[in-house]
Amino acid sequence: MSGKSDIHILVLDDEPFMLKLMAKLLTNLGFSNVATCDNGQMALRWVDEATQPPHLILCDLNMPGMDGVEFVRKLVEHRYAGSLILVSGEDERTLQSARKLVQAHHITVLGSLHKPVSPHALSTLIENWVPTMRAAQRLPRNAYGPERLSQAIRQGELLNFYQPKVSVATAELVGVETLVRWHHPEDGLVYPDQFIGVAEAHGLIDALTEVVMVQALRDAATWSQQGLTLKVAVNVSMNNLIALEFPEMVTAHAIASGVTPQSIVLEITESQLMQDLRAPLEILTRLRMRRFRLSIDDFGTGHSSLAQLRDVPFDELKIDQSFVHGAHSNETTRAIFFASLHLAKELGMEVVAEGVEDRADWDFLQDTGCDLAQGYYIARPMPAADLPAWMVAWSGRQDVQRTRRLERVESVKPLVLVVDDDEFQHKIAEKILGHDHYQLAFAFGGDEALRFLIREPADIVLMDMQMPGLDGLEITRRLKAMPLLAHIPILMMSGASEQRMVAQCLQAGAADFVVKPLDRLTLATKVALWTGLAASVRKPSTGGREHESPG
Repeated sequence: MSGKSDIHILVLDDEPFMLKLMAKLLTNLGFSNVATCDNGQMALRWVDEATQPPHLILCDLNMPGMDGVEFVRKLVEHRYAGSLILVSGEDERTLQSARKLVQAHHITVLGSLHKPVSPHALSTLIENWVPTMRAAQRLPRNAYGPERLSQAIRQGELLNFYQPKVSVATAELVGVETLVRWHHPEDGLVYPDQFIGVAEAHGLIDALTEVVMVQALRDAATWSQQGLTLKVAVNVSMNNLIALEFPEMVTAHAIASGVTPQSIVLEITESQLMQDLRAPLEILTRLRMRRFRLSIDDFGTGHSSLAQLRDVPFDELKIDQSFVHGAHSNETTRAIFFASLHLAKELGMEVVAEGVEDRADWDFLQDTGCDLAQGYYIARPMPAADLPAWMVAWSGRQDVQRTRRLERVESVKPLVLVVDDDEFQHKIAEKILGHDHYQLAFAFGGDEALRFLIREPADIVLMDMQMPGLDGLEITRRLKAMPLLAHIPILMMSGASEQRMVAQCLQAGAADFVVKPLDRLTLATKVALWTGLAASVRKPSTGGREHESPG
């Protein structure tokens, strides 16, 4: 596939204006093959009859007749093999449910967009998808049989890659997760999702796990000799926990390598429901008694459950990436993250956040109390030989960030976020406060304000009470329910000053109330008062203040 001009996109929406808008936005992004349909039946005919079926469909959820949910089910019946973006004005939890449904139908869903669609949000989803789609076109998945996999295990074709796990508090490297790859002589690097299931189904998982563990322990011993002591995690299938001799195998290899059991973490992923728990419980208990560390992987998904935490003496809980990436901007995901974190802390377990994909995820974790983090923002899995060079580069990144934070702390001015859908009110606030004492940032609505505050907690928020969409009262309630942002004082602004309205603001969590039109002396006095009070209790920010707009 040579470029965007070769990618075919279909937009499905019952609103003519939205069809024109989406087509225009896609054209502006460089996609010339864009078709539009205003109903599901027409879109299905396009999928069936077009010379080139669409690689991507942007689908509205709320449509008369066949809605988006039914359309997705029909796509499966029509054997659609492309990707999907959901578009809707529904709330985030409804969109999240729809995304899960699409995934359950085994259709790739790139994400969802809220109406009205932001050009930036659309661009982000599309631009990240294009190279992935091209790679998928070039590298079709192959089916591997048990005989060939068995040969690969015997002939040493399996390689270990290692993904760093770092301390959230200090950013120091404390461990690695071992991830196996198959270096196939014809197909190149084959990922585990193409052969682990084969190993489990055909009795090869014990041999595969042993090969991975031996290599991981050998690499751990080498790192230790170089002065680098790391906890090395190895994934263990529940199928491994059927053989009662498994603890002896692990112990023997640990002794032979000279690696202490306390440095070995066995990550347990329950890919299938075990009918008889006696053998797994015996094996895990014996391993724990020998001081091997046990980790429950992908917590909150699959068969991972509270019963496992009750019955198995786990040392570590890994919060699945689906509850980490984007938690800073998704209320449901964030609630599940904190529930998992607090549960693990109550049980005295160390917590690892998986799926830290970008700086926003990393910044979110800073004040949560989470212990460890791993993900592409920190490092992709790498061969053992690449780890020292990565450590140097990662340390350099952290040094730069620490220096910038110190510089900002030394010269920091209180950050005031003005939230109002009226740009004229922004200008008034800037005229009153925009001098050497404050930094100002602006948001035109509730969603924009929440995204900004999660990324960069302000020292005070000036909040318009009445705005379309999320009004000031609702935003305030949400902020006060978020542990990382609840300390920020909110000054509510309104043109009405009835006692009833003031009481509503205070009950929602606002610190004070300011009447519009804004009076210079009143506003300046109250902002100075509340920023002074907030400075004595606020948590130090881990993000930058180098921008003036949340957009």
